[in-house]
Amino acid sequence: MKKFVKSNPANQVQSTPIAKRLIEPSHMEQMRIALYRNGPQNANPYALEVRIKNDIRTGGWDTNEILLRNYLSGLYNIKYKVPSQWRESCQEWFSDAFKNAGEWEKNQPKTHLTLHCKLGARIRDEKNNERYNNIAGIFASVHIRPEPVVLLQIGDYDKDKKCFVKCIEEEFELTNKKQVSKNLTLNWEVFECRD
Repeated sequence: MKKFVKSNPANQVQSTPIAKRLIEPSHMEQMRIALYRNGPQNANPYALEVRIKNDIRTGGWDTNEILLRNYLSGLYNIKYKVPSQWRESCQEWFSDAFKNAGEWEKNQPKTHLTLHCKLGARIRDEKNNERYNNIAGIFASVHIRPEPVVLLQIGDYDKDKKCFVKCIEEEFELTNKKQVSKNLTLNWEVFECRD
């Protein structure tokens, strides 16, 4: 007779270390990008969410769908902390992404705000505690306007060179809009990945 046990009991959490979690652009099938606008009374009025659907489970993730989020802020308010295992391999990529974001911001109309963020995920550790962690090799910039434009930069980890290389640097316009509640507006769009 078959027996059933909990698939992931609290004392047996199997979690991939944060430094081994990667975004692997070659496996991306779809992205849903969403901008949340909270009321002005909120300390962080803007948040960005990127949901990536891969063709397989990859990059140390437990599922083929990866949900990344963060609040947006001014470019020079961002302090970048990469996992210590990635510090040497990611720092050059991040410096380039940061510079590109600054150049992109300069080219946006000054009539609206431009904000930026690293993206991360809530991940459980070996003690079953859940905390937010930044993911190496992904950076976003958003020009806040009625139909927001997002510049998404994603690096791909080159195992031979042991560093991140530029892979995706693309603008995405969010044309769908929904009033979620009195103080919360959502702009979003779904993008299919094509080779």
